[in-house]
Amino acid sequence: MDRGGRTALLLGLAVILAFYVSAGIKFAVAHVDGQSHRSEVLKLQKENRALQAKRRALSGQMGVATEARRLGMVLPGEIPYVVTGLPGDKH
Repeated sequence: MDRGGRTALLLGLAVILAFYVSAGIKFAVAHVDGQSHRSEVLKLQKENRALQAKRRALSGQMGVATEARRLGMVLPGEIPYVVTGLPGDKH
């Protein structure tokens, strides 16, 4: 009887220990996942700030016109000129 009691006690201890190890492993995995998600959130927040700044810059009519000219667009009736041969010109 004494041997059976010790065996049951050791088996119970092993089950409890297995639960603690399982919880520890889940905690470690969650911690690593949290770190990777945090870095992704920081990256997305930085990108969002850059896009919000660009949106503010383009919010007025002047911003839209400046961006359009940078892309080579002109208003109807305007004559576009291309100046070449300037210092630092790569063509």
